Amino acid sequence: FVGLTPEQQELDPLRNWLDMMPKETISQYYQLPETLARHPAIVRHASGVLYIPLNPSNYLVLMRQEVVHVVNWAGQPASLDDNDSRSLTPRNSFASWAQQVRNSAEPWHDSEVNCAETLRNELIDFINLARLEQIALHDPLTGLANRLQFDKGLSLEVRHTFSRSGQFAVHMIDLDKFKPVNDTLGHAA
Repeated sequence: FVGLTPEQQELDPLRNWLDMMPKETISQYYQLPETLARHPAIVRHASGVLYIPLNPSNYLVLMRQEVVHVVNWAGQPASLDDNDSRSLTPRNSFASWAQQVRNSAEPWHDSEVNCAETLRNELIDFINLARLEQIALHDPLTGLANRLQFDKGLSLEVRHTFSRSGQFAVHMIDLDKFKPVNDTLGHAA
């Protein structure tokens, strides 16, 4: 979380709503649905939502604070009385009145949505590369670093340490006859 956000427990209704969003495309909202408009913390901090899915279980959410708008109207049909013919005169039928509009934020601009789409594509590429690197550099059974990761880390450390002091050491431990232990007691042991 970065910036002004509701407290963790106050975000649960928003999280539940976001879990129902389509996972393939960006969704934008500048007005909250009725179910979320009942939560003051969400209305205050997240009346506008830009939902950026990365994969089925991860997403980014940009939130905009509520902006209360005052809309001036002319004529108020709700105030007309069907039995009162004086209310239909031009002067009365176009009387102005103001309405306060809540639970909404500034709409998302096309340029912001386009930037979000670019960010989404770049993050998806990064996540996929990181996953491939994890697979390539770690043992699938134990999750421990493999020989390739060791060589990569050692090379990096040699360059870094050598540039500072010029000295380093590598200590290696090898277990003889470990296979029978592993075969009889299993990986957990």
